[in-house]
Amino acid sequence: MNRLIQAFGIMALAAALLAPAPAAWAQKKTPAIAVVDLVQIMQNSESAKAIRSQMEKISKSYQATIAGEKDKLEKEAQDLEQKRSTMAADALQQKQREFQQKIATYERELQGRRNKLADVSNAALKQVQDAIVAVVDQIAKETQVSLVITKDTVLHASADLDITTEVMKRLNAKLPTVAVQVPKE
Repeated sequence: MNRLIQAFGIMALAAALLAPAPAAWAQKKTPAIAVVDLVQIMQNSESAKAIRSQMEKISKSYQATIAGEKDKLEKEAQDLEQKRSTMAADALQQKQREFQQKIATYERELQGRRNKLADVSNAALKQVQDAIVAVVDQIAKETQVSLVITKDTVLHASADLDITTEVMKRLNAKLPTVAVQVPKE
């Protein structure tokens, strides 16, 4: 009796597996796939290049400001060292505490500037990324692509699946530049 039930179960399973697919499955076409190289776009698009150029100028300006402040602190450290032998111990300790506070303030300001630069850069790059997503969506709709994947996640893809050139062309037309907005201090 057990063998009969097992045999019946196996036949039912085989019938289910060998049965034709439902009509809805048969009518679906193979999904269209495209590949896009985001690294190439973020390196070579006009807007990304504009962001890099602006960030370099801003960074150089910050570096000049920082260098001036650092020079002042170094000069003050030298002056304090020269006065060390002529100052009273209490006065020397007070001057050293004040100097250490200036250094701590300088380091906080320096870190704040670095964070501000990173935030500004990220905000500008987000504009480019949002535009890339919009362009990719547009191309996917036009070409009836149902899946777009990044090139860095693919081991191999046929060249005819790559839409990077078209994305770059449309992105450059849509967003030729991005203005980097640095808040005033």
